[in-house]
Parts: sequence; C-alpha cells; structure tokens
Amino acid sequence: TTFRLVGFLGHANLTTVTINLLLPLIIIQIMAHRHWLARSAFGILTFGALLIEFFASSRAGWIAGGISLSIMGLLLTWSYRNHLLTFRERWENLHLFYRGTIIVFFTGVALVLAQLLIRQVQHGTHSSDIIASRQSFWESAWELFLRQPWTGLGPGTFSWFYPLTVSVPPTVVLPHAHSAIFQLLAEGGVIGIISGIILIVVSGQQLWQRWRTMENKAVAAALIGGISGVAVHHLFDYFFNAPLFTFLFVIVCALTFTSATQSIALKWIALPIIASIAFSAYSMIGVA
Repeated sequence: TTFRLVGFLGHANLTTVTINLLLPLIIIQIMAHRHWLARSAFGILTFGALLIEFFASSRAGWIAGGISLSIMGLLLTWSYRNHLLTFRERWENLHLFYRGTIIVFFTGVALVLAQLLIRQVQHGTHSSDIIASRQSFWESAWELFLRQPWTGLGPGTFSWFYPLTVSVPPTVVLPHAHSAIFQLLAEGGVIGIISGIILIVVSGQQLWQRWRTMENKAVAAALIGGISGVAVHHLFDYFFNAPLFTFLFVIVCALTFTSATQSIALKWIALPIIASIAFSAYSMIGVA
C-alpha cells in the first residue's frame, strides 16, 4: 500500500505547486549562506519540502518540479560554467577507485528513487494516464467554450456552468477545469486565449531581459525556475482560484519582473484598482 499526503494547503496538487514555486529560492539560500548553521537549516527545509512533494504524489507536480529545478540548474550551470572547469580538473585528478565509488553510489540512489516514484504513482487515487484522468474535465470545458466561443462565459464561472455538461449528482461540481488552457477557453473564449498568448510572449521577453540584466544570477535562476514550473503545472491544473498561492505567485513575479532600482509612481497604483473593477464587471456580464 502507498500513502498520499493531502498537504498543508488542503490539496495535494495545490501543495506541490506552492512548493515548486518556492523550492528554487530555498535551494539558492543554501548556496548564498556561508555559515554552516544557516546552510543546515535551509538544507533541512529543502529535504522536508521534497519529502512532502513526494508523499503528495502529484504527478503533474513532479513533472513541474523536475522542470523547475532543471531550468534553474541549466541557468546556474551556464552562469558558473567557469567553475565547472575547476570541478572537472578535480574529478580527473581523483583516484579511479573513488570515482567509481561515487558513480555507483549515485546510480544506486537514482535507482532507489525511481523505484519509490514508480511505487508511489500506483496510489489508488491515480488513473493509469495523467491525460486520461483529466480528459472528461477538458471535454466539459470545451463544451462550455463552444456555447460562447468569442468571449467565454466570464472569469470565475467554470464551476457555475459545469453542471450544464454533466449530471450533478452523482458527479461533484469541479472548482476548475484542471488546465489553465481549458479554463481560459471556457471563461475567456477566443479573446481570453489571445490575451493569454500575448501575456506569455511578453512575460518570456521580460524574463530574458531580467536574466541578462540581473546581477545576482543565482536568484534570477531560482525565480525563473519557479515561474517556469508553475507554468508547466498549469497545463494539468489551475490554481489561481486559491488566494494563498495567487498571493505568493504575485510576490515572486514582482521580485522577478521589477528592477531593484525601479521606482513606481503613485499614479500607477490606480491601475490595479481599475483592473479589479473591470474584472468584476466582466465577471458579472459573463454570469448574466
């Protein structure tokens, strides 16, 4: 038998996406601090986060977490590529016995972890295919999109109109479409999808600019890795209806996209207020 942890946010998927957003920043703190006590504390926090993610048994979370850490690792490798030459020299000077021991050890650890992941993914709450487990939700979202394809049914209304596509009960009402793409199709229509594509393109451009200009490449790599993991996870889930995660995501985006020397004029504070009013009005139009 296997054990699945719901997590500290009440849902396994929500817990893992929050961990994936913050985990790269925690790992960077291990690199940034020189004192052994601080490194040990952040190391224990990292291990605990990984342990929770493992027992949360979210396959989408595992995929997103792997991509998040991989992107951070690739960016760090490129930034500190000069240090890799020193590491390579030390590795080549190491005795063959010790090199073999290290390779065997890490290979064994990788095999054990792979076996644990395979066993954990067989939990009773999982179907055999991550796509098949969400197909019915996506079909419902597509049906809602076809009802009003240009503007959608309005932000935040998927769970309201979901019973139009299935019988409730015995089916329970879903809070979201288990995919940001299908959520946007149902609630925003073609206009929403076009807006989402523009947002992704502009965000990608801004991430590239921040990577080029940000002095602390380690922090930049962690921020970009965390955001990338969230983006990947949203191919299979949708979490912007969860206030705590949305709050944390906005903070990480603010740290990522805002320059430390950039000042914000007071008049720009009106923009979020206007956007909130417009969002509320659009939602009410969709409900009507």
